[in-house]
Amino acid sequence: MSHNQFTGSIPPSIGSLSNLSILYLHSNNLSSSIPKEIGKLMSLTNLELSNNQFTGSIPPSIGSLSNLQYLYLDDNNLFGSISVEIGKLMSLTDLNMSHNQFTGSIPPSIGSLSNLSILYLHNNNLSGSIPKEI
Repeated sequence: MSHNQFTGSIPPSIGSLSNLSILYLHSNNLSSSIPKEIGKLMSLTNLELSNNQFTGSIPPSIGSLSNLQYLYLDDNNLFGSISVEIGKLMSLTDLNMSHNQFTGSIPPSIGSLSNLSILYLHNNNLSGSIPKEI
């Protein structure tokens, strides 16, 4: 469903799609916050929400997505600190949260992602030092 002109928000009922493994909604005009119900998609391996107008913080429920390999949240208006729950995504290989408004430091828990091969955090408002765990 990428590269369309969808507007509005992702409905909370998305959480009932228990067999969904890939969700590509990038390059639309979606807004509002990312619903916490995303964390119910236990079969999800790819989540691509880039290039929209999402706001708010990353829902902590995202840490429940144990099969998630690709998480792309870049080019939105997300803010707040990067959720430490990201460190629970042990299958994650690609993480792109660039071009948002994240603040604070990089959570050391990202260093525990042993399968991570791509990490993009540029063009945010992050501060502090790079965790030694990374």
